[in-house]
Amino acid sequence: AGGFTSFYLAAARPDLFTAVGSVSAGTMVQGLDACKHIPFYIVSGKKDFNNKQATQCVEQMKKAGFEVTFEDPADWDHSPPATAWEHIFTWFDGLIAAADLATLQQSRAQIEKKQWGKAGAALKKLAASKSATAHAKRRAAALSEEIAAEGQKALDEAKAADEAGETKKAVDALSKAKAAFEGSDIGVEIAAKLAELKKKQGD
Repeated sequence: AGGFTSFYLAAARPDLFTAVGSVSAGTMVQGLDACKHIPFYIVSGKKDFNNKQATQCVEQMKKAGFEVTFEDPADWDHSPPATAWEHIFTWFDGLIAAADLATLQQSRAQIEKKQWGKAGAALKKLAASKSATAHAKRRAAALSEEIAAEGQKALDEAKAADEAGETKKAVDALSKAKAAFEGSDIGVEIAAKLAELKKKQGD
């Protein structure tokens, strides 16, 4: 059930997948709404016994705001020719250049290791690239939002500590955060807040 499984995998981990290709299947599954940033390429020939379901799925997805490419040749059945996969992989290649995909994958790995600054710097460069596709930039923005959210947690915790009269604790925490987030946009905010708290501590 590979065609259906592609939908379930995307719904289960929308943070990991860049695009989805599904052949001879099509169903809206629970949690798929979280995948609206992911484009889909769905194949179901008109002779495929799943064609009606796939067609309805595509209509539902488009109404819900998904980016969907649908291929349903009149003479393709449930086991379409190799051309179907050639079309999907050509489409994959057109979404994100190999170098940009490598940057996104490396950034994801760095985020998992809490190397937010390194990831943020690379993603910022990708977002500003004139050669990157719009989809590559959307994926970079999504990862950058994750970094910003983590950085905001550090700022919020420091603010709470400072308001509780524990300015030294706040300074120590932000000093570590500054090193971890340096290079990212949120890292600039962390550095500014750290400077402010150090000045307050000195006063």
